[in-house]
Amino acid sequence: KIPPQQISWFDACILNDKEKILQLRNEFNSHYDEREYKLEMVQQTQQQNDLDKISLQVHQKIPYKARCAPGMTGLMYALYYDHFDIAKLLIDVEYCAYTKYDIYLPAGKPNKFQQPILNNYHVKNVFEQLKVRYYCYVPRNSSILDFCVITNNLKALNLIFQCRDLLQFSKLLKHVNSVQQSNLMLMTLQPDTFGVFMQFSELIIKKQLHYCNVIGESCVLTALKNGSYEFLKFFLSLANDDEYRHVIKKLIRKGQQEFDVAMQRKDRCSQLMMDFRLKKYPCAPIWMEGKPIFVQSEQVSVLDDFEFKVMPQINVDQQMILKKQKTMTELLVAPSTDIPTAPKLKRSSNSDLHLPTEVVPKVQLLMQNFSRAPKNDVSVIEESDFKIFGQPK
Repeated sequence: KIPPQQISWFDACILNDKEKILQLRNEFNSHYDEREYKLEMVQQTQQQNDLDKISLQVHQKIPYKARCAPGMTGLMYALYYDHFDIAKLLIDVEYCAYTKYDIYLPAGKPNKFQQPILNNYHVKNVFEQLKVRYYCYVPRNSSILDFCVITNNLKALNLIFQCRDLLQFSKLLKHVNSVQQSNLMLMTLQPDTFGVFMQFSELIIKKQLHYCNVIGESCVLTALKNGSYEFLKFFLSLANDDEYRHVIKKLIRKGQQEFDVAMQRKDRCSQLMMDFRLKKYPCAPIWMEGKPIFVQSEQVSVLDDFEFKVMPQINVDQQMILKKQKTMTELLVAPSTDIPTAPKLKRSSNSDLHLPTEVVPKVQLLMQNFSRAPKNDVSVIEESDFKIFGQPK
């Protein structure tokens, strides 16, 4: 049986009872609510109780209040109801506490965190009785950062990041929940969090960008699959740095099949990935300024969507020659099929060649150009110069 004092503790966190919090904090901080799940309708009448008023103020579009949610801590209740003064009293002792069970909280609109099938039959019955259409699913072992992202509480999320100097905060950033999702992966599913992400992007990226779970999911993949354009654009902008570029390529290889499927949509996000293949990167973030930036020294094949096949290095001059021109040796020894075959020329008794009168000036001009060309450069000789037989130029 749950002690009455512990019930009073959670009620104080829900009702913003600061005096009670100070009285019970040392005894019940970091405790989990073990009461049966209980959800109530908010009374929108003049006879509202304190929790009704709080629920309406914080969750204006959600006519329900989470009275009891097993697996939550006092800090989670305080943040859920926007009691930031209470949260500040608890954050230093509860910020590393993770949800003990799966948690289901009502939501005001469809979201990416609602399960297709609700397997918790007790919660399902409660939702059916109160006609709850939308909810957020917070997986077991979720961090307080995960909790804020999933419930889309940006103020709470910002508050937690303000405490980034706390001991073990780095551990919090590296944490993954029971379904192997990092906090950054969750952010890409909640585009509203991008503003908070940008404030702390350097810290988050250094701790979480490299994470990829056993089925190949990463923050880059979730951003692409869910159309999170701003997040994906930021991730790919990191490719301006050599180290981050290799991390992103590694994430793509690990989730190759899922990337290929997502690329079939042909939307803005898939275009970003196409540009990435062609080494067209968005501008690097400000905090990357002054660091070594990747110098484009490799050629990337465009044969496959996400196979980064490195080709031999070719400089710009060589590219122009290969693309627009042919060497004298190629054209004289093994002429291309697009060049008309020269007519057979008769020889006189002294073995001199007799060229048709109309082509003699062109041959002379051609040989003059060739004599002026540098030994290792044939760029002054245009392919069209060789089309001197057959049809006029």
